[in-house]
Amino acid sequence: MSGPSGTFVAVGHVTSDITTLSSGETLRPELGGAVSFAASTARHHGLIATIVTSTNAPEELRIALPGVNVVNVSSANTTTFSNDYSSGERSQILAARASNIGFEEVPVGLRNPDVALISPLVREVGLDAFTWFPDSITGTILQGFLRRWDQYGKVTTAAIEPPDLKQKIELAVVSARELKVEKAEAWSSAARVVALTRGSAGVGIFCDGAWTDISSPTVTEVDPTGAGDVWAAAYLIRFMRTGNTIDSASFATRAAAHSVTAVGLAGIDQIPVD
Repeated sequence: MSGPSGTFVAVGHVTSDITTLSSGETLRPELGGAVSFAASTARHHGLIATIVTSTNAPEELRIALPGVNVVNVSSANTTTFSNDYSSGERSQILAARASNIGFEEVPVGLRNPDVALISPLVREVGLDAFTWFPDSITGTILQGFLRRWDQYGKVTTAAIEPPDLKQKIELAVVSARELKVEKAEAWSSAARVVALTRGSAGVGIFCDGAWTDISSPTVTEVDPTGAGDVWAAAYLIRFMRTGNTIDSASFATRAAAHSVTAVGLAGIDQIPVD
C-alpha cells in the first residue's frame, strides 16, 4: 500500500506466552496478547496501529512490535500465561498480571480512531470500555471478560451478562470453547454482529437474528495462538472499507487461517493483504 489507510486502537494487556504445542514441544516465551496480534494485523493491512496496554517492559515491546505505537500503563509485571495444547485442547495458567487500564489512560488524540478493539485478557478493563469510542467502528474479544482463575492461576471461563448499551458496538468475538451458542447469541443485545469462532471448523456469524456459517480454508496449523485476535482485527478493518458483514467475515476467516501457519506473531506475515 502507498500509505496508511486508517487508524486502529487496541486496548488490553500484552503477554509473555509460554506455549506447548500439540506435538508436545515447548517453545521459548513469545510476545502475545490480543492487542499484539490485532495491532500487528492492522499494521500489516496498512493502518496506523496503536495499543494501549500495561507491561513492565515497554521498550522491549516497542522493539518487538515494529510499526505499532505503544501507550503503556506502568506496571511491576507483564501478564504471563502458560498455554498447553498437548492434550488437543488448550489448558492455561496465569502466572502474573499487569495493571488495570482505565479510560483516562487513553490519550485524547487516540479517542476517535477509525477502528477500536477492546480486547482484555484478565479483566483489566471493564465493560464500560465499550462506550469509550462512540464514533469508531468498535469491536470486542470477549475472552478476557470471561476468564476466571484460582489461587494457583488455573484459568477457566464463565459466562457473564452483556451490558445494557445505548449504542451497540459492531462486533463481539468469542470462541465456541468459551460460550455455547445460546450464550453467544445473547451478546447480540450489545453487538450488531456476534462471531463464534470454531478453529479449523470456521466461524459462525450471528446477525439480524440468524446464523451464517463461514468455512475456513485448509492450512497446515503450526501455532493457533492469536487466531481469534487476528480474526477480530481483520473483520473490523474489512468492514471499515466495505461495510459488508459476510464479506468481512470471510476475509477475516482467511486471515486467521493463514496466521496459524507460523509461530506467534510471525504468522501475521503469512496473511494475504487482499
